[in-house]
Formats: sequence, C-alpha cells, structure tokens
Amino acid sequence: MSEPRLGGAHSLGMNVRSFVVAMVVMGLSFAGCFKPVPTADAPCPCAEGYRCCEAANVCRASEEACPLRPGDTTSIELRPLPATADGPGPAMAFGAELRHLASTPAAFATAGHSIYVAAQLTEGCPGDPSNLRRLTVSRFDVDGGSLHWAWSTPLGGVGEASASSAVATRDSVTVGGSVSGAFPGEAAHGQGDAFVARLRTDGSVSWVRQFGTIDFEGVHALATAADGGLFAAGVTQGTLEAGHVSGGGGELFVTRLEDDGRSRWVRQLGPATLVESLESWNGAPLALAWSLGGGVGGGAELSLVSLEEDGSKRFQLGPVLGSGGVARTFAAAESARLHAFAPDGLNHYSLLEQRVATDGGLEPAASLGPWPAANDELYAFTLAHRDDGVWYAAGAAPSGKVLTVTRQGLDGGREETRRWLFDGPGVGDAHASTSFVAPLGLAVMEDGTVVLLGDFVSTDCGLTNVRSLFLMGF
Repeated sequence: MSEPRLGGAHSLGMNVRSFVVAMVVMGLSFAGCFKPVPTADAPCPCAEGYRCCEAANVCRASEEACPLRPGDTTSIELRPLPATADGPGPAMAFGAELRHLASTPAAFATAGHSIYVAAQLTEGCPGDPSNLRRLTVSRFDVDGGSLHWAWSTPLGGVGEASASSAVATRDSVTVGGSVSGAFPGEAAHGQGDAFVARLRTDGSVSWVRQFGTIDFEGVHALATAADGGLFAAGVTQGTLEAGHVSGGGGELFVTRLEDDGRSRWVRQLGPATLVESLESWNGAPLALAWSLGGGVGGGAELSLVSLEEDGSKRFQLGPVLGSGGVARTFAAAESARLHAFAPDGLNHYSLLEQRVATDGGLEPAASLGPWPAANDELYAFTLAHRDDGVWYAAGAAPSGKVLTVTRQGLDGGREETRRWLFDGPGVGDAHASTSFVAPLGLAVMEDGTVVLLGDFVSTDCGLTNVRSLFLMGF
C-alpha cells in the first residue's frame, strides 16, 4: 500500500502562504480582505481607521463627522413659513423655516432639484450663541413643489468656521469661508485662515483645503472652472503670493484650485475689503470687490479685476459704478454687465449698470431707475442673474415685515414685482422695532424656479432678536 499523499494539504498551505505574501507585497492586510473597501460611501461595518455612522449606515474617516439624517436626535426641522402674498403675482412654490440653522453668515447654491445651505447648526434656540455648533452643509430637495431635508454634514475642526460662498454641480457642492483653528488633516496658520471644502452629493466630504498667513484670510466668492476645478476669491491681511509686496491692510486675492483642491496659482491684486462676486468669464476669473477708504471722503470704491486662465492680469478697473449697496457681474462671451445699487437718498436706491468689453473697455454707468419703486425704502437687498438675460432683486423695508422680489430684463424693463408679508406665529408685535425679515441671497434653479435664502425673527425662545434661516421658491 502506498503512503498517503499530503500534497493536497501541502499545496493548500503553500497557496495560502503565497496569497498572504502577495497581499503584503501589494500593500494590503490579510484581515482587510474581509472588510469593505473604505470608500466614502461604503456601508458598515467599516475598515480600520473608519467608523460607522449608524443612522446613515455609511463609513466615515475617524476624524470626520457623521452626516445627519431625518429622524436623528439633532436634525433640521422644516416649519411653515409665516409669509403671505401681499398683492397679485406668482404663487409661492415652497417655503419653510430651517429650524436649527442659525442665521450667522450663511451661503447657498443650487444644482438640479437640490439646494445646498452652509450655516451653523444649533441644538437649542436658533441664533443663540451658546448653542452654536460646527459649520454644517445641508442638502434640501425640491419635489412636486415641496421642500424636503435630505442630509446635513457638520464639517470637523477646532474653532469656529463660517461660510461666505457656495457653488454646486450635479456631482458636488463646494463651500468657502474662514476658520479659526484647523480642520482635520489641515494646519492653522494664523489669526484666521481661508478654507474651501468640497462634499459629494451624498453628504460625504471629498476634501478640505485650508490656507493662510499669520494674519487673517477668508474666501468670499467661488466660481466653477470649465475642467471641474475652482476659482476662489477673498481678502488677505498678509502675503499669500510669493514675492508680492503688500501695501498693508486687506488685499484681494484670487486662486485657482484643481479638482482635488490643490492650488495651481494665487495672485494678490491690491486693496480690498469685500469680494462681491466672482465669475468664470471665457474660462478665466472675473472678480468684483469693494475697498474702503479709497473713495472721495474716504468712502467705498468698487473695482473689477479680470485675469487670464494662467493667473496673469488681463485688466483691472476702478472705480466702477457707484458706491454703496450690493453689486454683481453678469458675464457673457463678448462683454460683462455690472449692476449695483447706488444710494439715492436715505434708504432709497437706484440700480446702476455699466458694461465692460473683454479688452477692458468701459462704458459710462447708466441708471436703470429706482428699485423697486420710487416710494419704497430698503435696508437690505440682494441680486441674482439668469442666463437668458433676466435679473432678480430682493429687498426688505425698514418696517421689516415686507419682502419684495422684482424680476426685470437686462434692458431695464421691469416685468413683475412680488411682495410677501411676514407675520403670524413666531413673528410677534412685541418686536416691532426689529427688522423682521432680510434677504441673504438669490439663485435660479435649472427649471426656472427662483430660490431665496433669508432670515427672519423667530420668538419661540422668548428672545427679542433671535433669527432663523428660511428658504422660499417662486
């Protein structure tokens, strides 16, 4: 009788050993092969270095916050908006108070049927400083004329962060602002740093980039580049561009970021206090910024800067338009239009327009008339443009309960004005001295729905000036 052969078992042992060796060579762990690949949206259980967000059933890096979902202990509550139409006009498509989103500096953007809002999340009364949490990005979906909360993702970090700008595509949302402290994996540089963060449409964080000097920086505006990268513009108190000699005080900076957040170039471009708008104009950045102290009598001046795609300067113009108010650009292939509200008496404004050619040729500023009517007094307003040559403006009067939205053609022809009265539960007569409602931003969705982000006084907590964010569409 022949001896029993152990070759099968021996061969199996060699195969296991070879498999383990092969995995080690490939940089994998033996135990890791029985765990899910640690992608941003992998379901639980999670690979080493990742933790399970049970409510959402997704894995997140250990230092990354879990996204919030409807039904979580701390969640966004959509409450009916205490606003009624004040006169004829198109009906409100949707409207809701975003309970637990504080009206600290906030930013929003739209893509498809989704609205993204970046703001501070609170656990208690909205706007109560003792309840402020980390900066949070939230997605709301519009379906059949109704607004639904999809998710909220708190951005990790030590210290406070606030968002001043947001842009969105079908694949992602990107927010920019300032932070004191550091985001996970990033380093703090000084008193306050600029940051840009990109999230996927499921709420997972794609990347965060933090940059700055020993002084203070902040991103004020973002624009999407043709290749999926970004242009970011803001103000720095230091020197971001190598070799640049700062004149002291705040200066405008524009930087080009790759799709993964890496910086391609940064330019500093002279005095600035606030960046009003940033657009991608023929594939290159066009920035509109205010500087204080440069005008007659130390007033504000508005300057326009156009760069080439490689960051070299195409032209820089200033002052343009008038002083005061909010300003926006509307860039087309051959020319750009600049719009700004100019003071025309106490709480009265006129809308100015100025056109600039791609070579920097500037036409004289022209008035499009008072907005929205000669007898209306405004204390807060915002502008938005639509690609088909229509712009929208929203404002509120010092009385504080009436919000006005106007649609107008770029030729100056006013098409319609809609007024909304904010009153009812949560808006009490005891606070008559308070500006009840204020518009913060306007955007136009792909289907033509105009979306307004604003804030108003909510008296649920018995406080005299607690404000909540709201969204409305029409």
